[in-house]
Amino acid sequence: MKILEEKGDSRRVEVKTNHVSSGYEEYNKKFMLAHKSGGGADIRAIGRTIK
Repeated sequence: MKILEEKGDSRRVEVKTNHVSSGYEEYNKKFMLAHKSGGGADIRAIGRTIK
């Protein structure tokens, strides 16, 4: 559903996913390096699979 469009708002949201199997520490390191260089995502969400 295009909620923003229906409300006449011209902003758009882009969602990208990335599965990382190398572990949280490696993911966090790469995220922080990208963030500090200005190339990272604006929002970060982290989840894990519990078996």
